[in-house]
Order: sequence, then structure tokens, then C-alpha cells
Amino acid sequence: MERSGETDEVSRMNLKDPAEFSQSLGKDTCYVDFLHFLEGELKAKGIRDVVEE
Repeated sequence: MERSGETDEVSRMNLKDPAEFSQSLGKDTCYVDFLHFLEGELKAKGIRDVVEE
């Protein structure tokens, strides 16, 4: 789901930054980035640590 001009902005997001993570919540254009980010976090840290964080 690419929308013109938005893909570049989304791909540069740093979801590890709590402020940027919060600002991106609820934005449809960020959905895929959140999926990839959270998948990586789950693999690296496990479910418990990710949920507690």
C-alpha cells in the first residue's frame, strides 16, 4: 500500500525512538513499518519484554 510521497517519509522513521513511535501510532501509512518493527522486536526480545516495554 504505497501512497505517493509518503513511502519515503515512513521508511525513514525510527520506531525505536519513543517520541517518534508515539507520533506514528494510528497512522495508516505507518502500518507496515509497525509490523516489521514489532516483528523484529518480538524475535529479538520475546513477547514478555516487548509487552512490558
